[in-house]
Amino acid sequence: MHKLYYKLGNIDSAYFWLTKLNTLQDSIYDIEKTKSIYLHEINLKHKQEQELSRLKYKTKVFKLAFVISVLSILFLLTSMVIYIMNNRRKKIIIEREKANYDKENLEQELNKKNQELATYVMGLVNTNERVNKAVGKLDANIELFAKKNQNTIRRIISELKTGANKDIWKEFEYRFNQVHPNFVNKLLKDYPDLTPNELKICSFLKMNMSSKEISLITHQSIQSIEKARSRLRKKINLTNTNISFVYFLSKY
Repeated sequence: MHKLYYKLGNIDSAYFWLTKLNTLQDSIYDIEKTKSIYLHEINLKHKQEQELSRLKYKTKVFKLAFVISVLSILFLLTSMVIYIMNNRRKKIIIEREKANYDKENLEQELNKKNQELATYVMGLVNTNERVNKAVGKLDANIELFAKKNQNTIRRIISELKTGANKDIWKEFEYRFNQVHPNFVNKLLKDYPDLTPNELKICSFLKMNMSSKEISLITHQSIQSIEKARSRLRKKINLTNTNISFVYFLSKY
């Protein structure tokens, strides 16, 4: 349009339309530029969104992998703990069964030794009872022997009593200590002033032996044993007559 007016010599109109044309071209250029910038921004935003989505996906995958790893570790640890606990439980059961088995064997062995000791003691009592009767008859009828033989017979009677008493106690002590190995030590710990003879009586009483049975083994009179028991009660402060020696000594 401005060219036409320029040819017609209308400079003002040509300039006007040239200005309009330039303005229009600038507007179109600005629009194109704006459009290009807008498209660039959209493309950039789209890329950012894609990158953000990719990061979110990676984060989600990482979190999922982390959770799976943690769960796997927890599962392994739980499995290990369960395995260890089961092994320990089995070991405890085996050890308990072994302990019970050993305890039963020990109790059986102890009962066997206790029975053997009781049988031995009763054998001693019976044997000594017969020996004492024989010695008593010899002692009562010693005057019937010839004078030259009477002293010899008295020595034999004395040696029988002394020797038998010593040998019997040694054998009894050996067997008794096998069944009650800590009895004397525990008793002495609480009552250190007990004499050897009093410890012997305590050992016999531990076996629930009567004064008569003790007298047959020790070759002491029943009255002497009763007096020794009475002194022993006072010494250990066992003043309650309702409590027997057997019950008192059962804790040792």
